Amino acid sequence: MKKVFFVGLALEKKFISEIFPESKVVLALGEKISRAVEKEIVSANPLIPNSTLTTKSQSNLQLSTPNPQPNSPATQLQNPTPNLREVDFLAINFGICASKNKGDVSRVFVINKIVTARKNLLPELLFLNQDFYKSHGLDGEKECLESSIETFPHPLGPEDSGKIKSRLADMESEHFFKTASSLLPLENILALKVVSDACSRVDPLDAKEILLKRKQLIKKVIDGFVDFTERESLSREKIVFTKAEEEKIKKIISASHFTFSMKKIFWEKLRLLKALDKEIPFSKLLEIKGRNSKERAKKIISFLNSN
Repeated sequence: MKKVFFVGLALEKKFISEIFPESKVVLALGEKISRAVEKEIVSANPLIPNSTLTTKSQSNLQLSTPNPQPNSPATQLQNPTPNLREVDFLAINFGICASKNKGDVSRVFVINKIVTARKNLLPELLFLNQDFYKSHGLDGEKECLESSIETFPHPLGPEDSGKIKSRLADMESEHFFKTASSLLPLENILALKVVSDACSRVDPLDAKEILLKRKQLIKKVIDGFVDFTERESLSREKIVFTKAEEEKIKKIISASHFTFSMKKIFWEKLRLLKALDKEIPFSKLLEIKGRNSKERAKKIISFLNSN
């Protein structure tokens, strides 16, 4: 499975290249990362029509476009074209970021939510389970933390800390995830951030020192993500969902708060139905309601277990 890193700074590229010399590292700052992600994924996967985004329209892509036009990039990103289960590619956004909290400096975070003006984006973090923590000797409460992040068009200073709605802030996550999630399964995408500052100007040497300090942990997290995703890919390689089914599955997941074990049950049930050539009851699954997303998720699992 091809693994490509997307970074925004030269020091990040050098750092990742030294840890994973066999992997490709693409340098693209800010919203330019969107085009870079698309280019790499499309060139590596002939199944994806070229192209989801156009060079001309890419220049018009803005953060969280409020009212996208029918043919705008923002609209196209919501309508992925490939059969997602056939895409053999891992996209990893790695880099330093800012935090509202001084105590977060030098901490490593796996991004679990990207806060935007329109709709929050939710990555899949299936690899972060007890087996992962145990096999890598990590404490989930103190290491390999999870956090939300918000993307800004420029580095933040002390005067900007009040503008952040999430815990962390960077210049790439939203652009990266919007494009990657339009072309890949969510579980093939990872955003990993290391806090370099608390909304202050950071010296490159200080940032480098922080990265080197967390080198071992960063490698463990990325290796864990890659190993888990490759194993999952092998287990489902013969089960292929149609584009229409993928869209319905994504809709169900985005509106439900599944725990790791619930997500595993959810996917196993759907794959079993496909393997047995039975119809997946999408209409009934989409009709299931709850007082909140957690209750809805529980009802969906209960329904699947009883059928």
